[in-house]
Order: sequence, then structure tokens, then C-alpha cells
Amino acid sequence: MPVTANEPLSLLQRYAETMEYCTLLDSAANAPVETGDQILYIAAFAISCLSNTRSKDRALRKPFNPLLNETFELVREDLNFRFLAEKISHRPPIMATYAESENWTYSYCPQPAQKFWGKSAEIISDGPITISVESPDGETTTYSYVMPTTYLRNVIAGEKYVEPAGQVTIIASSGHKAVVEFKSKSIFSGQRTEEVSVKIFGSQNKELGIGLQGKWTAELVRTPDNKRIWVASSLLPEPRLRYGMPSFCASLNQVTDIENGKLAPTDSRLRPDQRCLEEGRIEEAEELKKKLEELQREKRKQGKIVAEGVSSAWFTKIEDGVWVPIQGENGYWESRKRGQWNVCPTLW
Repeated sequence: MPVTANEPLSLLQRYAETMEYCTLLDSAANAPVETGDQILYIAAFAISCLSNTRSKDRALRKPFNPLLNETFELVREDLNFRFLAEKISHRPPIMATYAESENWTYSYCPQPAQKFWGKSAEIISDGPITISVESPDGETTTYSYVMPTTYLRNVIAGEKYVEPAGQVTIIASSGHKAVVEFKSKSIFSGQRTEEVSVKIFGSQNKELGIGLQGKWTAELVRTPDNKRIWVASSLLPEPRLRYGMPSFCASLNQVTDIENGKLAPTDSRLRPDQRCLEEGRIEEAEELKKKLEELQREKRKQGKIVAEGVSSAWFTKIEDGVWVPIQGENGYWESRKRGQWNVCPTLW
């Protein structure tokens, strides 16, 4: 694919966009479990993660496919969290992502895939999301769910847009659950459906009388009191000229004082073809992209990188589909402190 089919971010950074509304997880940590309020905030967070594709301009391009062992870190001291992602398998494609804050952790190892159905493409991200939240009383509750299937509509002709579909059930270790329902599209409608609703059930599988209503593109209110729980951030001005990105997303290529001189050499911010595209040097970006792809293919032929199976510098498997960061002196954050990146392969 030509480089102009991409936006100047990697798929690893796309997963980091999940953290834009991490304050919902902070709210969950301070909400009671038994009343269903904590899982309600978890459901709001799960829905908010879809809003980064609300602009139809975002559907026109795809993120860069990361190279094997490419990484991305995001340290936000203002939001009190840090995030790490790594591409750990080329075939099948698997990403390992993990975020942590004082009162919660987030783990997701997506295996992205696509199926084409004529006019639409079905976008699948298998793999459970696991969120553990510690309440002020020290009790930890774990939540698990799978992201909904989303569809890229009008692949061949017409206005392209992304649309989630179906149900998502969030299961809590406390016995609670939340059922997220995305409104089905009418066969006679050519418009995107954006309405979503959430029902909350207690540990006895009894509906608790609170929930969420709204649009995954705009805002969510708690029912029945209509308290606003979440509102989508603003997009950059002139979205069509800026890939339809929200402000949070557009900041992910910045190298701030927090990252300057500390990034792993495999970090997506340092990928040269991606950086050239962001700076508008299209021809140079095209040439660099071809060189990187050819280098990867040559390394596979020489057996220097695995063509199939998992290869991770910074994550370890704890169960099927679940990878977490290596701890201790061999972990990413300790290596970052020392500025030692011996285990990192040369990617570019």
C-alpha cells in the first residue's frame, strides 16, 4: 500500500488512544462496587475507547503496521499513568499493551484481523481486556470483556465510516455484569448508528436500575438521573486536513521532556517513514517505508527474526491471550531508567 494510505501513527499508538479517557477508571476506583456504580464507569470507559474513530475522515486511512518488536510508551504524569505496547507476533499479528496507575491496571493483547463482505470490512480484535481496580478500602475487583466487532462501511464507494455493532458483556469478579448494546442499523438506512445503552446487573443477576444512554461518538449519561458521565473531546480544527484526529491522538508523536533521551530505539515516534509522513515529506516517506519493509523481509529470509510465533522483548505470557510486562531489572521501565536497550533489535 502507498504511504498516503496511512495516517502518521502506528497501530500501537492507536491502542494507546484507549487511555484518553482514563479518568473514568479513576472514577471507578472511587465508586462503590455493590451498587453497580464501579462497573458503570468501566462500561463508560469501554465505550469511550471507540470514540477516536468518530470522525468519518479518520476512516479514510489506516495506521502504520508496526514492525516486529516495535514499541510505544506513553507516560502521562498529569493523568498519573504509564502505558507500554509492543508488537510481539508478525503472523498472526499480536500486540501486547499494558497500562498502570496508582489504583488500576489495564491489559489487552489484541489480534487484529479483517474480513471483507463486499461493501463492508469487518474489523476484529480478538483478545480479552482485563481491568483491575483497587477501591479505597483495599479491595480489588477485576473486569473482563472483549471489544465489539466494528465495521468499515462503504469500502468500495460512498462515504466511509466506522461503526461498532452488537453487544459487549463486561464481567466482574464481584459477580456484577454490564451489558452494552449498540443500536442495530436498519437495512433501509444508509446512515451510521451511534446510539448505545448499558444495563447493570448485580451479583444475583438482578438488574440494579442504573445504566447508561447516549452516543459512542459524543456523550453518555447515567440513567435514571441523567448525570453526564462522559463527553468526547474536541477534534483538531479542519479535521479533513488533519486525518480526523482528536487532540489527544495528535499529541502521540511528540517527544516531550519526559521522553527526550529516554525512549527505546524501537519506539514508534522514531520510525523514520512515519515521521516523514507527518512532516509532509511524502516521497521520502514512501522510499523509507519500502526500505523498512524490504529489510524486514530480508531478516526473515536470513532467520534473524521469526516469521511465525511470538517474540517479545518486554512482555511475558501468564495465560492464553494474556501478556504482562516483565518485572524487575530486565523490565522495560528499569531498562529505561538505566538507558540500556541491549535487547532491542535494530528496526530502522
